[in-house]
Amino acid sequence: MINMIENINDSTPSNFIYDFMWIAEYDDGELLTEYNPQYNPRTTDFYSIDKSKLLRYGYIGSGLRVYFNVYDGIFNINNSTYEIFFKYNNQLYSLTNMLGVKYNDIIQFKRRTAYFNPLTGESCGSMNGNIDSYNIGWKSKLYIGNIEFSVKAIYSIQKNELPLLQIKIVPNQDFQNCEVVIRKDRLIEYNYPCNMKSNIGGELQWVVR
Repeated sequence: MINMIENINDSTPSNFIYDFMWIAEYDDGELLTEYNPQYNPRTTDFYSIDKSKLLRYGYIGSGLRVYFNVYDGIFNINNSTYEIFFKYNNQLYSLTNMLGVKYNDIIQFKRRTAYFNPLTGESCGSMNGNIDSYNIGWKSKLYIGNIEFSVKAIYSIQKNELPLLQIKIVPNQDFQNCEVVIRKDRLIEYNYPCNMKSNIGGELQWVVR
């Protein structure tokens, strides 16, 4: 099947007010974009996405193309792939590409900054501008044996900073001397030792490289 997201222009329309826009690819080849000047209304509601038909979801803009497949949750960032693993007792468990899992509980938000002084009524910034970050990803409950993991993975495009891959893992039991592992292009591994408490877990903010 043709990857439609890989075959579209990675720039946003010139009259779109943001640097990046989300794009959803359905399993029938249809593309749904956050903004399309040919339609009325021109913007698409995020909640109108049909998750049952979703095949890929991502961002395009400013020469960047980032997305993940809902059938494996693996991030593709400018033609490099990023997989996520959990390592314990020298066993490596995949948190992406788990058999039978659909990573279609998608996340998308823009973080903005606005300032308001209640004493003077002065404000700076608006809800339409001053975007600090564009964020896209997925969340899922994953099971390894009788252990449940609540996992959230978000790719964050930071204003004036390097992009981050934010990974939050919450298991239903304690783990000591475990590791979160990120594998790039099925070859290079980055390992981060940690301890996790039941129903609290931890979060890794990893600078994408």
